[in-house]
Amino acid sequence: MFNQISPLQLTYLLVVTITSSADVFLPAMILQHCQRDAWLVPLLAGVAASLLVVLYNSLAVRGAGGNFTTLLGVAFGRLPGRLLAWFYFLFVFLITTVLLSEVVQIISSVFLVATPPYILIAILLLLGAYARYSGFQTLLRVNELLFWPGILFRLVILLVALPAFKPLNYLPMLGSGAGMLLSCTFETLAWFSEFFLILLLLPLPERRPNLLPYLLAAVWAVVLINIVLYESIGVFGVRQASALVFPVLDIIRLASLSSPMLNLDAFAMTFWFGAVCIKLMFFYYLTWHLWQQVAPATTCHLLPMTVLMAVLPLLAIDETSRSIRSLTLSWPGMSFVFQVVLPALILLKLRLKLGGQVNNPAGS
Repeated sequence: MFNQISPLQLTYLLVVTITSSADVFLPAMILQHCQRDAWLVPLLAGVAASLLVVLYNSLAVRGAGGNFTTLLGVAFGRLPGRLLAWFYFLFVFLITTVLLSEVVQIISSVFLVATPPYILIAILLLLGAYARYSGFQTLLRVNELLFWPGILFRLVILLVALPAFKPLNYLPMLGSGAGMLLSCTFETLAWFSEFFLILLLLPLPERRPNLLPYLLAAVWAVVLINIVLYESIGVFGVRQASALVFPVLDIIRLASLSSPMLNLDAFAMTFWFGAVCIKLMFFYYLTWHLWQQVAPATTCHLLPMTVLMAVLPLLAIDETSRSIRSLTLSWPGMSFVFQVVLPALILLKLRLKLGGQVNNPAGS
C-alpha cells in the first residue's frame, strides 16, 4: 500500500488527519485551562512532537518492509508481541468509534437535528467500507484535493478576522503559570502524536526516500494551523473565548456577519466535514488493516466489526460538553502510553537486540 504513496502524499495525510479533529475540540479544552497563554501551547507541543517524529522515523527504518505485529514480535517475543498488537488494535478501534461519535454528535446537534444518529452512523460507515473496498490510493487522491483549499481557507479566516483582532488580549503572558502550560502541552501532544499511528502502523517499503524532512514539515504545518485557532483570544478576549465550545466556528460566524456575501459558514463546514470523513475512512481502513495482522481476518469478518463500531457510538453519544470532559480526562493518558512510552520501549528493545541491523524485523 505504501509502495505507491509519495512523501508529499504522506505529509498531506498527516496534516489533514491530525488537524481535522484538533480544529474543533482541542481549542476549547486548552482555552479553559491556559487562557491567554493557549497560543504558546502548540509551539511547545511542536518541539516535543518533532522529537517524537525522529523517534518514529528511526523505528520505522528498523521495521521497513515488515508489518507492525512482526516488529513487536521481534522486540518482545512472539506471544508478548502478539498480545501487545491486540492492545494496539483495541486502541485504534476505540479511536475510530470515538471519532465517529464526535462527528455524529456535531452533525446531529447543529445541522441535521431531526435526523436519527443511527442513519448518520450508517452513512459514515458505508463511506469507510467504500474506502476499504476501493483502495488506499482513492483516499489519498481525495485528500490531496482538499488539502490546499483547506489551507487557503484558513488564511482567509485569518485575514477577515483581523479587523476585530486586539493583540493586547494576549497580555500579560504566563498568567496561568508554567505548570498549567506544561499540562496543556501534554494534552495537545496527545493529539499531535497521532503521527505514530499513521507512520508505523502501516507498512513502509524497504527502499524509500528519507521521510524525516517531510515528517518535520507536517509537524510544523499542524502547529501553525493550530496557532491560527487561538486567534479567538485576540478577537473575543480570553474570557469569552474560553467559554466557547467551538471557537473557530465563532470566528467564522463573526467574519460572515461583517460581510454577509462571504457566507463562510458553509465553506468551513464543507472543508471540515470533508477532512473529518477522510480521517474516519482512514482510521476505518487502519482498524481493518491491524485486525488482519493480529487475527486471520477475511472480508466476511468486516460486517461484525462494522456493526460493533456502529453500536458503540450510539451508546456514547451525549452532550458535547460531557464528551469534551471525557476526552480531556482519558485521551492524553492513553495517547502517552500507546504513542510515546511503548514506541520508545520498542526502539530500545530493537537496538539492544539488533544493534546496527536495520531491516532484520522484516525478514524475521
